Amino acid sequence: MYVLLTDRCEPLAEQRLDVAFRFANLHDQNLTAMRLGYVQRGVVGAPRYFSQHAVPGHPRELSRHNCLHYTHFFRGDEWTFQEGAGS
Repeated sequence: MYVLLTDRCEPLAEQRLDVAFRFANLHDQNLTAMRLGYVQRGVVGAPRYFSQHAVPGHPRELSRHNCLHYTHFFRGDEWTFQEGAGS
């Protein structure tokens, strides 16, 4: 047995896997899936980065920052926020 860590969303048969844990919506009706939980995403930054760049006070200020984000769920150029969420 071995563990493969990847962010590719290829079919399991092509990867020669028997079991997979995925953070994604199920699109293949031939697969059996069980929800294990929910993923809560957030905007975070390293203290060193924020010592050199102002901490954003509003989501629109993120366009002035270097950002990495996971794009398999949604479009890479689209961010969705909820008012009052976060700290």
